[in-house]
Amino acid sequence: MTEFLRTWAEINIRALENNLREIKKRAGNKKIMAVVKANAYGHGAMQLAQVMSDFADAFAVATFEEAMELRRIGIEKEILILSPVPHAQYPLIIENGIATVLFSSDGARELSGAARNSGKKAKAYLAVDTGMGRIGLSSDEKGLAEAEKIYASENIEFPGIITHYACADKADKTSQNEQRARFDSFCAALRSRGYEIGIRSADNSAAFMDGSDDYEMVRVGIVLFGMYPSAEMKKENLPLSPVMSLKTKITQVKNVPAGTKISYGHTFTAAKPMKIATLAAGYADGIPLSLSGKGSVIIAGEKVPIIGRVCMDQMMVDVTGIENIDVGDTAVIFGSDGGETITADEVADVAGTINYDIVCRLDCRVPRVFVKDGKTVGKFSYIGNYFG
Repeated sequence: MTEFLRTWAEINIRALENNLREIKKRAGNKKIMAVVKANAYGHGAMQLAQVMSDFADAFAVATFEEAMELRRIGIEKEILILSPVPHAQYPLIIENGIATVLFSSDGARELSGAARNSGKKAKAYLAVDTGMGRIGLSSDEKGLAEAEKIYASENIEFPGIITHYACADKADKTSQNEQRARFDSFCAALRSRGYEIGIRSADNSAAFMDGSDDYEMVRVGIVLFGMYPSAEMKKENLPLSPVMSLKTKITQVKNVPAGTKISYGHTFTAAKPMKIATLAAGYADGIPLSLSGKGSVIIAGEKVPIIGRVCMDQMMVDVTGIENIDVGDTAVIFGSDGGETITADEVADVAGTINYDIVCRLDCRVPRVFVKDGKTVGKFSYIGNYFG
């Protein structure tokens, strides 16, 4: 089937299932909210949410459109939109039973009015900013006063209260401990004033791996897909398997003499006779431009260096000394081939970014091919189904 493809992301369902089991084991009796925003971190939300549906107690996304994508494929469990929702979309989230976050009495008033007009209850989690500096009520007396106004709103159910750690992926837990203390204090103050705060949730993937919180629900994202939040995490706490590999095809192989200049800007000049392979992937597919002249791919079980500038749709590698390769052969940008492996983390390190960025940046023209036990079990193209 991949003979029809130029570049594709291969998604290993068995690896995902293994990760789900490890996460479930570590979570114990805690509820699990599977974060599948940004197209499940580039892996394919519509397909993978169905795999996760028996494992997750709830799902989280970033936008209304992402939430509706899950509803359209039959996900009936709770869906929380983690980012602020435009007030104009309030009637839509209420109609579809989707929860939002609230952190202002103005927003609560708008949501309450929309719920009254629809004849249905709205659902909202109270969001508290304990140190991220992003969204949420301030974790002080002013924030508590605003929370009381929000809780007084009619037609809104409040399943729980959330915060988000800024530095949970660091070995130094000072910041996380400070945020936890603020969150605990805020929750305790609300309870002392007679409010039923519901489920507490602060653990992102990194905090979940740390395991120091005793809140009722964890929100896991990147670890679902077999990647760790940072190199500082204790990987032995949660054994994971990478779910995505990124692959492309060789489109030309040629021998060039010494002095040949390669790609835009002629940033690479062959110092000796070389064999060059052109690959059908570029920065428009999600390959970082910053890999130009850096990093490697795997061809025929060997790592080969990227040379010259990464182009919009193509890139070149040095395959000097590698025999029996030809047009149509597969190159692995990250993943495994033979005895060699390149991880998304390694690509991120060379590119000067993080693993989240590497998988989330994959363009819509990169099809996702879903495999299980070595067999293709599904495929999805965002701009047309031309698999043959």
